Amino acid sequence: MNMYRTRDVQLNRIFPLKIERKHMRSGQRTLPHTHEFTEIGITLSGSVEHRYVGKQERLSAGSVYIFTPGEQHALAHARDWSAYHIYFIPAFLGDRMRDLLAIPGFTALFIRATPDTLPDGFSSKLSRPMLRRITAFIGDMERTPVQGPAAADAYRLNTFVNLLLLLCGSAQIRNPAGGKRFREIVSCIEERITSGTKTILSEIMNRTGYTRNYLSHLFSKTAGEPISMYILRRKILRSIPALIRRGNVTDAAHEMGFFDTAHYSRYFKKITGESPRDYCRKMAASL
Repeated sequence: MNMYRTRDVQLNRIFPLKIERKHMRSGQRTLPHTHEFTEIGITLSGSVEHRYVGKQERLSAGSVYIFTPGEQHALAHARDWSAYHIYFIPAFLGDRMRDLLAIPGFTALFIRATPDTLPDGFSSKLSRPMLRRITAFIGDMERTPVQGPAAADAYRLNTFVNLLLLLCGSAQIRNPAGGKRFREIVSCIEERITSGTKTILSEIMNRTGYTRNYLSHLFSKTAGEPISMYILRRKILRSIPALIRRGNVTDAAHEMGFFDTAHYSRYFKKITGESPRDYCRKMAASL
């Protein structure tokens, strides 16, 4: 079984969102595979057979599929098929995640499988006007008519959120039971983000009654990364405004519960690809 990892599609570490225009000539196919990330496929023209969990369907113009990390699928018997593929990790939506998870349609797009249920993917069919509208949104994300990397990322994120909301309203989607549970987990993390990771995990388990193994499985399946990595990523990303505002690495680290500045700087570089000071200088130059 092939596994496509974030590095295989070159997802940026701090802004993991990428768009590709793909084309498969007649007769081409892909082998069964899974992903570390979420994939949205939007068919523009032609057709292809989509296979997943013992099912198959013919994708044509307007067909949309969404597969979350770990779900298996394959494409076969292409007929001059052209599509947009969007790769991303839901966790990177950050502060917006809690608000978006309150929308049943959004919840249903990404939260389907729990340890006792089989993943079954999601597919839908857009009307021609909706396909044109969504294609225009994707074009805006590709072109990004603003200057500077920080502004461009902010614009791309806002456009992407609007795209997701359009997809939420495009069809009747089954509403899974996992949404409420995941919202509770994310809310607890954000409320206790300045605490240590062990303290946050203990609080979540106390609130939900989950074992550590069940919590880890549910979170990784939904968010596309381990819960400990998500907490660390949120700590680092939530420290950035203070870092830019004050220009003081120690203050930014302490605000998020890091009392070892070297430890904070090491993880900051692991997540963003740059040291806190280099990141500060780069952001200041782009604003």
